[in-house]
Amino acid sequence: MTTIARHITSPRQAHGVMNLMYQEVIKPYTQAHGHGVLIWQTASDYRRHQLRKMFHGPVLTAIAEQLLLPDSTGKKVRWTKAAWKKALSQEFLPARFEEYTTPAGEIKVRELRASTEAVDDDTFADFVLEVTAWAANEGVQFPEEEQEDT
Repeated sequence: MTTIARHITSPRQAHGVMNLMYQEVIKPYTQAHGHGVLIWQTASDYRRHQLRKMFHGPVLTAIAEQLLLPDSTGKKVRWTKAAWKKALSQEFLPARFEEYTTPAGEIKVRELRASTEAVDDDTFADFVLEVTAWAANEGVQFPEEEQEDT
């Protein structure tokens, strides 16, 4: 197995690397062997960590502390952060589906559970933005971020 990794920092560089990889690696390999796998991965673990830290910290905390919703009896109750995460994921994350084959050989489609861990960074960033906009519209006030002295 051959692995090639390139750090891409601009669209122009991405274009050049993809052309070079196609000409020198992908085209000859697929002509000789048939197939391979090409994976694109964002490189910002820091961004991913900060987004998830913000959502699981101040965003969910503010929502759980400030919003009360009616239960089945009409009494207003406070939800836990875990309950809010599940409800918000179901409401704001895009639906995901998978095909599967039954034991009888029939192909069916089922909807997968909404999961913040299963989405890429850009989708998660959109999700956090939608959740915070919705929560602000519901009257949630988020704490201001403390500025570091420089």
